[in-house]
Amino acid sequence: MNFSRIAGSLPANKQANAYGKEKILARKPEKATEGKIKAAEEKYQRILNHVREMIEKQGGLASGKITVHIEVQLELEKDFAEDGYWSAESTAERILNFAKNLTGDPEKIEILREAVQEGFKAAEQKLGTLPDVSSKTYDLVMQGFDKWAGEFKNN
Repeated sequence: MNFSRIAGSLPANKQANAYGKEKILARKPEKATEGKIKAAEEKYQRILNHVREMIEKQGGLASGKITVHIEVQLELEKDFAEDGYWSAESTAERILNFAKNLTGDPEKIEILREAVQEGFKAAEQKLGTLPDVSSKTYDLVMQGFDKWAGEFKNN
């Protein structure tokens, strides 16, 4: 039997087997799809790196691992106050805003949540046990993702 004639008459994603029956071959992703996958992976990595860096800074400052002048110490105390720049609330808000602005797509909430979780895990692996302010930040970020997901479901 001339298999080349049979195979030649089939679409590109199909091929004849030894019995002349066609089998479907897996297609390679198209270039546009590959680009979208690569872009999504890059965004995911940026979120992960951003969260890790913020938590590392927050953790180093809060744990006292950095020696500072008294004036700087007073400024840090102000920054860690409830409404300060490095407070759990402010840091969680920045993380959530970054995640929302990065994609703008509420259907990707779980992907963003996983990236943030990995960022916190990476910071914890590097720093050891995270300070309370970082744990509180994590809880607030997860609550923020829950709220965002609830708002999306209700619309």
